[in-house]
Amino acid sequence: MQRGTNQSIYTQFFSEQNELSLFTNAAQEIQQRQGIQINERQQNRLGKTLEHFMKEVWDVNGPMPIQQLNREVLNASMKDFSGYLRRESAAPSLSASERIVSDPVNQPRMEMASQRLAIQQGLPVQPRPTFESNLLMDTGTRFEQLQNDRIPSSSARPTVPDFQITLSSSGDEPSAVSLFESAKKAREAEASRTKAITGTSESDANPLVRFMSQPSSLNDPQSNPTLAQPLVTIAPTPRSSLPQDFIIKQDDIINYRDTEYNLFLYSADRDWYNNTRENRYTFTVNFDVGNNKQGFNFSPSATKKFKNISRIELVKAIVPTEGIENLITRVSGPAFNSSTRINILTYPYIVVRIPELDGNNYGTDNNLDNAFGVLQYDANWTSDATNLTDGFLAMIPKFMKCQKVYQPTPLATLTKLTIELQKPDGTSISDVSDTLTVQNIYISGAGGGGINAPSPPSGIVSSLYKAVQTISDGTNNNGDYLFVQTTTYFSQWAFTEGNRIQFQGLNASQVPSIGAAQSSVDLVSYLQQDGGLQLVAIAFTATGAADGANNVGYANVLIFRTPHSDPTTGAVTVKPFGGTTPLMNTLATNLNGVAVTATTFTGAKLINLTHQTNVVLRIITRELDPAARVRPDNL
Repeated sequence: MQRGTNQSIYTQFFSEQNELSLFTNAAQEIQQRQGIQINERQQNRLGKTLEHFMKEVWDVNGPMPIQQLNREVLNASMKDFSGYLRRESAAPSLSASERIVSDPVNQPRMEMASQRLAIQQGLPVQPRPTFESNLLMDTGTRFEQLQNDRIPSSSARPTVPDFQITLSSSGDEPSAVSLFESAKKAREAEASRTKAITGTSESDANPLVRFMSQPSSLNDPQSNPTLAQPLVTIAPTPRSSLPQDFIIKQDDIINYRDTEYNLFLYSADRDWYNNTRENRYTFTVNFDVGNNKQGFNFSPSATKKFKNISRIELVKAIVPTEGIENLITRVSGPAFNSSTRINILTYPYIVVRIPELDGNNYGTDNNLDNAFGVLQYDANWTSDATNLTDGFLAMIPKFMKCQKVYQPTPLATLTKLTIELQKPDGTSISDVSDTLTVQNIYISGAGGGGINAPSPPSGIVSSLYKAVQTISDGTNNNGDYLFVQTTTYFSQWAFTEGNRIQFQGLNASQVPSIGAAQSSVDLVSYLQQDGGLQLVAIAFTATGAADGANNVGYANVLIFRTPHSDPTTGAVTVKPFGGTTPLMNTLATNLNGVAVTATTFTGAKLINLTHQTNVVLRIITRELDPAARVRPDNL
């Protein structure tokens, strides 16, 4: 059955009707594309081209559907014939009659095709001269025939339809409505017939397939002449997408550079007067504050706003060598010994925890996992080589990288950092507040007042006696020292000789003026100076007690020097508060002793500025490199 089907397709494909249909379609396509009427010679060439490609297509594609075979023949023939027309227009050629006469084999078939094409176009059919008549034709007649062949034939102008509305009321003539309805029905019938043949609607079918799949209506006397015939177009062969069809815009080349900043965090820059929840080992730092103010905010603040942070590193921490614990041992009887100083060097390392930064440290406990850095001893120094009781320690992440890296996307900005210095067990180095509240202020020479020292401790000069005493040169120590009593006791390791103490909240109205109205103001101004006062010694209030701490290592009195006169003039006297009158002439005219003793201060506080913590961080930000966009100025 398959062989019979192939034979049927072969017979139908090479039938005269199919050849005529291909010739008609090709001629109409040339007329639409080129806008010319092909002459007899060109018709002869077109017929040969179609016959050639029909054989080639059948040999290659075999028994395919008629429509696909016809499409391949038309595509190949139109490409070849278009090249022929271009070559013919570029070079002179023989006339159509000469070409026909020179080909007596295919002459009958070509003449028949040309006659049918003339009938379809409404042109008169003229008998063509035979080969013998051309030989016996005289020169004038032959020349006239050639001239007529060269003149392109013009299609007959269609008659202009009469759109005039008739005024006749004859009942034999159809009305306009009936004519419209009949034309509409004919159009619908033609559309239904086309859909039934092709299987698809006329709008979504390929024009070439649609035209070849339906019977030609050019010679159909029953067809509607008012319907526009479908256009015969050769579908272009689709090609695959090429890389150059897609243009991908390249991003601009942007170069960045890393900028390093050193950030120093000082724990005393907080508002220690009002901020009672933080101390020197636990404090918070704010960045880019709204009022752009540094120092003495509720928490330390930095006005710099860091942007596009790619890395934060911990450089080091500087901490005081103060004792963080009191070790009390019994010596004999009621006597105790508390001279052992226990500082952070007692531990193998200290932990720096910053909750906002999860570092790259991991360990066998939760404290190390949450640590931003682990610091070890690096160096120490003191202000006095002979007195090694107080100084500073530099703690660094030795041989380690304590950092937080933001990649691939940098951190937009920093808003807050919480610094916590902890012991290896995760507890704070010290939970004790580093601020004290002032209760009373005394001046030496007042006598009594609850402060007694029968003899000074070792290393303290005799001028620290609190009672009126006469020394070897016949003078006395009246007014040489200020004694500041605090409301609570403090550890002896919290304050050391030479530390700088700062006061805040003293009120001059709480100090009665005796002898000079300005004395109370001068006293408060002297105590609350910006740089603070240097500490001389500590003491405690107890009958029969000496300067220093009690037997368990606690005290409640800080001792400071009163101001002296100008030493450049050689004066060694004490400068009085409130004027030039000597500070004390007699005990009865004591300027400050009795009055200050009877005064209790409210709201005054002090802090040790020396025993504070410094933490150093390195912040690396990513910024645009302007050098990549700056072009040289060629003058």
